[in-house]
Amino acid sequence: MTKEEFNNLNVLEQLGYINDLLEEGKSLRNISSSLGMSKTTFRERFTKIGYLYDANTGQYAKSNTLDIQIHQDNTKVPQKSIMSNKGYIREIELKELQKYKYDLIELVNHKDDILEMLENYKNSSNVIASQFDIDNLPKDLQKDIINKSVKVYKPVYKLFNELCKSYSGYKKQDLVSVALLEFYNKYKK
Repeated sequence: MTKEEFNNLNVLEQLGYINDLLEEGKSLRNISSSLGMSKTTFRERFTKIGYLYDANTGQYAKSNTLDIQIHQDNTKVPQKSIMSNKGYIREIELKELQKYKYDLIELVNHKDDILEMLENYKNSSNVIASQFDIDNLPKDLQKDIINKSVKVYKPVYKLFNELCKSYSGYKKQDLVSVALLEFYNKYKK
């Protein structure tokens, strides 16, 4: 299996694959080397879903509790054991984590799609009413004014005319140009 194929598996499938190889007698070092990954990558991924490496069995096994250390930068890092004299430690029952485990795994598995969707939303959600600025229209597009006749439905034109009144400091040609450019950017293929 390649690193890419391994990373395309969900975390539970990755765990099963690693445990199968461990059961065959391979070491974590050999497995990580053959996949071109760090052993700590496995540990971090599996710890997040409540599995720790058990040296006695030589397998990743479900843990009943996880210790969480909160670092100075407020990041929480699950660890197998933490010295209790450091403070900022609390124990979380795995049953509490179970409520969110599968939802979190699903979100992580769809992270790239979610981020792409968010970026698309940010790029297409410019609303004229709250963000209108003639400077949004690039300078190279603010030249060569032409006069065109366009047929428009009367109720739509009335709404547009009302909007223009609230932006009385701008010419209608600027408002129409920005509206057409935003329409073009939103729906171009």
